[in-house]
Amino acid sequence: MSPLLRLLPKTLVARVFGLNFLGLLLFLMVGLGLFYHYQFAKQIESELENSRTMLQVVALTVAESAVIGDYDTINRTLQRIVRASALEKAEFIDVRGGKLIVVHEHDHNHPLPAPRWLINLLAERLGDANEVIRVGGKDYGVLRLKFAANVIADELWQLILFSFAAATGVLLIGSAIIQVPLRRWLGNFDRVRLREFDILSGAIEVNALLDRDA
Repeated sequence: MSPLLRLLPKTLVARVFGLNFLGLLLFLMVGLGLFYHYQFAKQIESELENSRTMLQVVALTVAESAVIGDYDTINRTLQRIVRASALEKAEFIDVRGGKLIVVHEHDHNHPLPAPRWLINLLAERLGDANEVIRVGGKDYGVLRLKFAANVIADELWQLILFSFAAATGVLLIGSAIIQVPLRRWLGNFDRVRLREFDILSGAIEVNALLDRDA
């Protein structure tokens, strides 16, 4: 007997159950993989779309203030947008190289924060959003927004963990449910196999070991 065959379950019930379990596990893994890929792409697309909309709206206020040199209004505008969004930093760089930077430290109270590889992946895909402030054909500077990749990653990671927990629960419950009818419907065949020698010798009538469920 090959080593691979020795690893197989001994009973028919266990083999059918194992096959069912592996099939269900494969189905869930493929489903979760597709779900994660969709959610990841959707999250990036959503954040980029929000940043484009935000840039267009904020750029109008910044442009009006930059023309008259009202940097206090620009500073308050940048503070409002970083506090009300998943941004880590907003800055305005004027044509002379001067910078007005607003940084917002988000609270991180998640008991299971996102892993570093997910944060780095999101940061790489999102990058920075930039908008040139131009009024009447004259450039006044650049408005730049930097995403808080760790905040976005935490939200996505919580969704991933919840989906994984739900899939695990479905796998365990489904396996427990299918095990009951398998034992009832296939258990008789295992009993026949165990008494194979007696059946072949005629010592036991095979019909005595089988019931109508078989």
